[in-house]
Amino acid sequence: MKITCNRNSGFLFSEFLKFNKQNSLEPGKSSRQYLLLKTRFTGLLLLVFGFRALTSMQAQLIPTRAKMESASGVFEVDENTSLQFSSKNDSLKEMTNYFQKEIKRLSGIQFPINQTSDKTIKLDIVKDLDLKEAGYKLKISEENIAISAPTTAGVFYGMQRRLNMF
Repeated sequence: MKITCNRNSGFLFSEFLKFNKQNSLEPGKSSRQYLLLKTRFTGLLLLVFGFRALTSMQAQLIPTRAKMESASGVFEVDENTSLQFSSKNDSLKEMTNYFQKEIKRLSGIQFPINQTSDKTIKLDIVKDLDLKEAGYKLKISEENIAISAPTTAGVFYGMQRRLNMF
């Protein structure tokens, strides 16, 4: 039987096995050494399972899609891509300016705002969408990316998620 461990856990595990072979585990016989080894082994187990639980919790923080439909095609981002938003909403204007700066910081590309272009990233608030407050609808085609949501928070989260592609 072969056991593969990292360097530290392998050392502790091999020490534990050596100790078991060399000493009978009767009470009182090398109890201090046995207690130290048992504490190390327990600490190692807590550390391993603690990190596993933490990783599991972090994965749950990322929201999952409620629905997804795949299609063919690619939207390519370049200097000819523009950001567009409904000019009726001031907070959407501020958000578009923020994302313009973030995209430039991440990609080096300065997207014009509300200019006619072959490729667009459209941000829109649509009150009658059947989504939760922070939900958003994302539609990607070869010509545009459309992010619509019932609130500015939804548009923000949708656009924040899209920053991953830059």
